[in-house]
Amino acid sequence: MSALEANFEGLVHALVPLGGLSPPSRAQVLNKAEIVRFRRGDTVFREGDRDPYTMYLLEGRLQMLSGGQTIHRVTGGSADAAHALAQLQPRKLSARAESEVAILRVDRDLLERIVAADGADGYCAIQVDDIDAADDGDWMTRMLQSKLFAHLPASTIHRIFSLLEEIEVRQSDVVVKQGDAGDYYYVIVHGHCEVTRSAGPTTPGYRLALIGPGDAFGEEALVAGTRRNATVRMLSDGRLVRLAKEGFVELIQKPLLSGVTFDEGRRLRASKGALWLDVRFPEEHQENGIDGSLNHPLNTLRMHTGRLDGERTYIVYCDTGTRSAVAAFLLAERGFDVHFLEGGLMRYDLLPTAAPDLALSDDATSTPDRAAQRAAAAVPKSHLSAVEQGPAVSAAARTVELGINELRMADAAAVAANLAPRDPQAEIAAAALREASALARAQGEQAAAQKIEAERQRIAAEMHSARVAAERKAEAKLQIERERIQAAAAAAKRELAEAQRLKAEVAEARTAVAAAAAAAQQREAVEAARLRAELERARSDAAAAAAAREVEIAARLRAELERAHAATAVATAAAVRREMD
Repeated sequence: MSALEANFEGLVHALVPLGGLSPPSRAQVLNKAEIVRFRRGDTVFREGDRDPYTMYLLEGRLQMLSGGQTIHRVTGGSADAAHALAQLQPRKLSARAESEVAILRVDRDLLERIVAADGADGYCAIQVDDIDAADDGDWMTRMLQSKLFAHLPASTIHRIFSLLEEIEVRQSDVVVKQGDAGDYYYVIVHGHCEVTRSAGPTTPGYRLALIGPGDAFGEEALVAGTRRNATVRMLSDGRLVRLAKEGFVELIQKPLLSGVTFDEGRRLRASKGALWLDVRFPEEHQENGIDGSLNHPLNTLRMHTGRLDGERTYIVYCDTGTRSAVAAFLLAERGFDVHFLEGGLMRYDLLPTAAPDLALSDDATSTPDRAAQRAAAAVPKSHLSAVEQGPAVSAAARTVELGINELRMADAAAVAANLAPRDPQAEIAAAALREASALARAQGEQAAAQKIEAERQRIAAEMHSARVAAERKAEAKLQIERERIQAAAAAAKRELAEAQRLKAEVAEARTAVAAAAAAAQQREAVEAARLRAELERARSDAAAAAAAREVEIAARLRAELERAHAATAVATAAAVRREMD
């Protein structure tokens, strides 16, 4: 927002969920937001409108209307104004200004994505204080034993390993930079990294965690479709493997994320006892959470997974489905049976307008008794009554109650005997009655004690049998899981060994080809030298032969010339003599 709107800064911190964001995330939202002012009588939005905005009332007073009738009024700065105005799409209410008003208008999709990215602080649950200098161990086995890979079939794991790209990194290299787009999912093979986060572009980063071999990072930005929320820097030379975003989405995200409709969620709740889990901020949950749902905000979910029952099924929800998708992935990584509500509350008209308690019940026939049952579902079993704790405990309670009733009957008989008239016959009858009462009391106590002991032994035996059966089932499941992981690890190791063998063969072939090329080049150089020498000799021999022929021709020509001169001299002498004669 501009400096002119600085007077609204205090109000913005109270808005839900804006106020719960980290300062840089909140600034990122507000940089794209705008404050729009309306005059008295203006309509801010109309019932039935569709728009891409989340709107908050900062100043002034609004009428909220449905069908032309005023439902309620909202005043800027009040508790109601901390929440978005009738954000269900299409809008279920109209908003009309009763005075001059200032409206903060935020892009809804951007807000949800940033809330999801801000909450998915991927490293707050890693408890590492010092770099472990011990041997890195088998990173592949460590990764395969994670609960993330426990839900993936062996064929998918093989495809993941076939697509992994290995990269070498040096100390101080930045692998992931806060604010960059998400492109890869990383696993550390060797070396250690520091994860830091900065509160702003000009502020120094603070350490979130130290991670090492077998640890993975980078998934949150890929799931949420947002930018990186932290920086990962190498503290030593190392080696990483990475999976491109497309492969991550296809092979990891899609198999792990299970989206359901609201009706499917209700069926899961009815058939499997699934629990609704709201990952929005507490103020949002209190305002319009699904009846009977749990609330663990996304930004603290990693720290609170220990509070969730690993044997239960969870259906995660938020307003639009963005935060819940990230939360569902984080829980799936930890081995939970989890689904998320596709499209969030807004898609199914589950955000309230005038009657939030009725609008958000996951059962249209909800009654006070059902509400009590939902409330009891969240109470620890040790705090429930004997009847609420189930048939076995109820049976024991009924046995104890039966013994107590017998004792009470014996006590009543004794009281009746003491009230009888004091005459001999009555004394005899009273004595007999007291004796019978004592006998009945003793028999009642003995019977009650025997029944209680028998019931206790039966319940103990049933509990022992159930515990043994559960332990055997858990052990069998663990053994199957261990064998599956071992098989996957063995297969992956074989593939890696085969890849390394092929790589070695390729290297050997390249070496052989290089050696053969060098030898051929050397032979060509020797042959060229030999040919050059032969050429030089031929040229020398040709030059010598030519010189010899030239000498011979010159000698022959001189001889012929001398013979010609001699003949000419003889002819001349003869001519002279003839002339003289």
